Amino acid sequence: SSSHAKKEFPGTPAEVSLDIARHFYDSCESVLLIPYNMSYYSLSLIATPIACYRHAPLIVYDHNDADIRELLDRLEVRQIICVGNVSIEGFDIVHLSTDEEIYDYLLTIHPENPYMVLANPKDAHPPSIVDTRVEHYHGHMKQIKITVLSHEITLFGNDTETFFFDAPEGIYTLRVYVNVTGAENPFPYMISAYLYHNDSLVTYSFSNAYERQRCYMEVPSIYVEGQYRLVVKLYHGIKGGFFIQRGLSIVDTDFDVDISMQKMSDVHHPRAILSPLAPYLACFREGIVVSAENEVTTKEYENISSGMAGGPWNNPSLHPFINTQVNKTVDMVRRMAARTDSTLVAILGDTVMIPQYYYASTTGDAYVGFGIPSDMPYSLNASLGVGRIVAWDGVDASLLISRSIFYDSIAQGEWLKNFTFITGEGFGETAGIFHQIPYSREMKNRGFDTALYGIFRNGRGYLENQGAFQANFVEYEGHGDWYWMLPSVYGLDYYSRVVDVAHVREYRLNPNVILTAACLMGRLDGIPLESSIAMAFIHAGANAFIGATRETGAEATLELIENAVIYNRISLGRAVVFSNQHTEPPTRYARVLYGDPAFVPYVPE
Repeated sequence: SSSHAKKEFPGTPAEVSLDIARHFYDSCESVLLIPYNMSYYSLSLIATPIACYRHAPLIVYDHNDADIRELLDRLEVRQIICVGNVSIEGFDIVHLSTDEEIYDYLLTIHPENPYMVLANPKDAHPPSIVDTRVEHYHGHMKQIKITVLSHEITLFGNDTETFFFDAPEGIYTLRVYVNVTGAENPFPYMISAYLYHNDSLVTYSFSNAYERQRCYMEVPSIYVEGQYRLVVKLYHGIKGGFFIQRGLSIVDTDFDVDISMQKMSDVHHPRAILSPLAPYLACFREGIVVSAENEVTTKEYENISSGMAGGPWNNPSLHPFINTQVNKTVDMVRRMAARTDSTLVAILGDTVMIPQYYYASTTGDAYVGFGIPSDMPYSLNASLGVGRIVAWDGVDASLLISRSIFYDSIAQGEWLKNFTFITGEGFGETAGIFHQIPYSREMKNRGFDTALYGIFRNGRGYLENQGAFQANFVEYEGHGDWYWMLPSVYGLDYYSRVVDVAHVREYRLNPNVILTAACLMGRLDGIPLESSIAMAFIHAGANAFIGATRETGAEATLELIENAVIYNRISLGRAVVFSNQHTEPPTRYARVLYGDPAFVPYVPE
């Protein structure tokens, strides 16, 4: 803000590094010199903490020898720690040319590293886009439909349109946008879109998962032959009831469909560039960076997925390869943990660049996803605390990290004493009766101001008006999915009462903790990050989100996590691992933490 002094450093990376050194250092014994070359980005990434632990400037070399020499003379530097192939003659030189040399040196000067950051430097390499073409469709739907005793009856017209387009030859990313131009009067139009290939579901999305009256989906297409079929459905009205549904929909609107086909030279496609944040996080947490370059989208993946539409969520035959990639990184974690005595692991990456392990499941389909994606293996059999730091993009991720490490400074106010319990309808009442009501009383005795939102008091509008999400802890137990939580289903209309991505993305939350015992609210595979309810809460300002990546039917036992944090004052990463030690599969595999594993929320004294 304008009340804080700030200093801008414009210029190239090499120029900025020199200006920062001039501004903050009068003298120093050594500097860390890294090359401005993406071929050495991985080495530079893991070496950067050396500058922090040696209290040395970080200098970027870009054939700017004269400027660097001028700075070194001014600061009376005696030693240069050179990464990769860079060097400046006339000084005491320490050459670090491999990962092992960097780690050996780093552990010599900083032997205790309780925190490990996994990052994939390859996420800084953008996808190689060759060409883009767009197909546009315009249409109009008109229909009146009622739902009586859970049966839909069409009185007039049609609410569904189907579009066919040829699968492009080669490696493509397909993006589908559906936009309704009709007015929100009095309800927004609800869009459902389903993409099929050879009558098999590839992916799907809803306007609830993006923006009001707009729908978005994204999927890889790798040497796929034949045609894709896109089905678009509209609903405009009310729908309610859980055991017996009723509703009314009146559709009369124009809509547009845009299908973007982006051709790429290979399958490499990071969803978010997060690795540049790794040294910053590692240094603050007194830890190290581990280069985990075992992404999903490799040449081998291209070969085994050729002809498949979609990915591992709808093609379980891909799971063995992905699990092999995960195990390679897990082996790195195991070796580094043995050398550093690390107790916490932050996975700084999306699920393409640092994939989740797929545990086998007897349930699942292309709709909810096959297998159980999990971060559990990175915990080394629940011996390390694990959290995945992921967000819409690098900006969101940097804000998440900042909210965590500066939490004690920014977390102020009465909201810190608030503990919200939201009970979902449709059999969620049992969680309210047997857990949330007694536990809310226990938390009140612990010093929290508790609020319980149950039947007919748990719709989105009521929760927003009551400030239910402006609480230190928000616990939800009920029905959910990757794009919404569905607490209210008994009333006349649940569409207007859901807590979905389209609304949460506009929230402005305090740095709180969202804990969910619901199906699929932690799912990330097969959907854009912008469509995830977990990522929407992170975007809105939450510090942590805990949820399940799949349906398990047993997502409860949140009190194991809550008690570990509140009574034992351990970090969320350790608390989630503790709960996994005392939870049976499949819940122990499906439950994930999105946030800094070292984060310790406020608890009243």
